Amino acid sequence: MAVVKICEMNRELAIVIPAYKSRFLARTLASVAGQPMKDAWLYVFDDDSPEPIEAVARTALLDREFPWSYERFEQNLGGVALTKHYDREASQSIPRQTKHQ
Repeated sequence: MAVVKICEMNRELAIVIPAYKSRFLARTLASVAGQPMKDAWLYVFDDDSPEPIEAVARTALLDREFPWSYERFEQNLGGVALTKHYDREASQSIPRQTKHQ
């Protein structure tokens, strides 16, 4: 599930991908990065997954001209409290000025 949020302060689009299972993550990220609009920022949030979410994201977004960032949370909220999970990710999806390296 992807959550899309418009950031009014910069009029940028923040695309938030909460991730716990890596099964469809590479294809999802490649699809987002392949979109023609490049004024967006892609956020990949790892909800304390036992799977290699960061490695999948790095591989899928390698050599893509799309700004993105990755953050791993130490507590899984997606399986416990979806509203807290959403609030946590929404609060972290402030547009950043540098591309993920």
